[in-house]
Amino acid sequence: MKRLSALMLASFALLIGCEEKTIVNPSAPEGYTVEIAGLPEEVTAPMGIEQEFPFTITVRNADGAAATGVNVHLSCSLEGSTLDPSEGVTDSRGRLDAVLSFRMPD
Repeated sequence: MKRLSALMLASFALLIGCEEKTIVNPSAPEGYTVEIAGLPEEVTAPMGIEQEFPFTITVRNADGAAATGVNVHLSCSLEGSTLDPSEGVTDSRGRLDAVLSFRMPD
């Protein structure tokens, strides 16, 4: 099973003209840390059995505080798998709960 990975955004600085002034772009993207909890490292089960694994994604800003209202898009390359929801928005604790479902190969 492939693990979901986090996406870190970089902030940018903007230099203006020939003057020796540095202005930081106030609309630069914020960096986030993403934690995924609840997914097993590996699964052993009889062939043909359908499995469901609830898990939680926690998003924190650069200061370590919960990042509220962040759009999260989920995908999985495991054949026959589904994620519910496949996208969502973090709550006031910076969390999004989801479920990975798949059928063990026959």
